[in-house]
Amino acid sequence: MKKSFKDMARDKQASYFEKNYGIVEFATVRRKPRGCDEAKDFEVKALLRNQDARDGKIFYEGFRRQIMDRIETLKRVGDYRPSGMMMCHTLRSEHIPWNVFFPMSMDDEMRLHAREVFNMIIDRVARDLPKIQEIVDIKIEFAPRDEDATEAPFTRCYLNDRTSFDTYIDYVAEDGHRGGIGIEVKYTEEGYQPGETERKAAITDHENPRYRYWDVMKKSGYFVPEAFVPDDSHPGLWSPLVSNDLRQIWRNHLLGAAMVQHRDIENFLSLHLYPAGNVHFHGDEKRIGAVREYEHWLSAAGRRTWTALTFEELFELMKTCYREDRAQAWVGYLRDRYLF
Repeated sequence: MKKSFKDMARDKQASYFEKNYGIVEFATVRRKPRGCDEAKDFEVKALLRNQDARDGKIFYEGFRRQIMDRIETLKRVGDYRPSGMMMCHTLRSEHIPWNVFFPMSMDDEMRLHAREVFNMIIDRVARDLPKIQEIVDIKIEFAPRDEDATEAPFTRCYLNDRTSFDTYIDYVAEDGHRGGIGIEVKYTEEGYQPGETERKAAITDHENPRYRYWDVMKKSGYFVPEAFVPDDSHPGLWSPLVSNDLRQIWRNHLLGAAMVQHRDIENFLSLHLYPAGNVHFHGDEKRIGAVREYEHWLSAAGRRTWTALTFEELFELMKTCYREDRAQAWVGYLRDRYLF
C-alpha cells in the first residue's frame, strides 16, 4: 500500500531530528484505542518533547535565537498568538514561515535578495506587473486592522473575520505605489471542515450582512461569473469557492482584494505555497488538485493577482538569489529539512 504524503513527511521529520540533533524519543499522548477499556501512552514521532520544544529545536539553528526573540517580543505586545502546538508539531505549517520568511527580513542584505526572489515570482505571473523596488517589512501572521474598530475582529472594513496571511511582504513597487504579497503556507494540511458559525455565515448564505465576502468578491473582478453560483459538484454551497478544498485559498485572496479596495495598497499578489508531494494541492493521476481547481474559477484579472508555488520551486529560487555562505547554509537547511 502506497504511503500517504503525511506518513512520508512524519518519517522525514523524525529522521531529520535523529540525524541532526540525536533526537530518538518524541512526545507521548494518552489515548484509549478502539475496543480497549483503558487509555495507553503512544509516542507520536511528529511531536517534539517539551524540553526540545522549549529549546526551539523546530527552528533553524543558525537563526534560532533571532526567531525566538522576535516571537517573544510580538507575544509580549499582543501582536502574535501562536497555537500551543507551534513549537512542537513538526507536521503543521505554523512554524515554517519563521524558518523560511522571517530570515529574509533580518538585515538589508537579506531583504535585497528577498526582493530578487519575489520579483522573479512576480515575473512568472506576468512580466508587465510592477516589480518590487524596496521591501519595507516581512510580517508573520499578519492581518490588516480597521483603525475604527474597538473590539475583535479588527477587520471590519476588510472581511470582518479572522482571516490573516501566514506571511505578508510589505513593499514599495518600482512605480512608486505600495504593494503586498500575502502568502499562505501549507505542509501536510489539506482542506478543512467549517465550524457551525462559519457554515451559517459564509458557506450557505452569501447575503449574511456580517461578512463582506460577496461584496469584496464582486468588486474585485478576480472571478469568472460561474464562481458566483452553485454547481453540481458542490451542492448546497452558494459558490464552489467556499468548499472545504478551496475556502482558505479563496479567503486569503479576498483579504488582499479588500486591502486594494480599502486603498491600503495598489499592487497585490496572493501566493499559495505548498510541497509538491501534497497531492491535495498538487494533484496526481487521480485528482486535479486544489491549485488547478482554484485557477479554474479565476478571471484574467484574478490570474494576475494569484499564483501557487511549491517548496521545491521556491527553494530553488532562493538557492539562486542567496549567494553568501551564511544564507546558503540556511537554504541548505530548508532543502534538507522539508524536501524529499
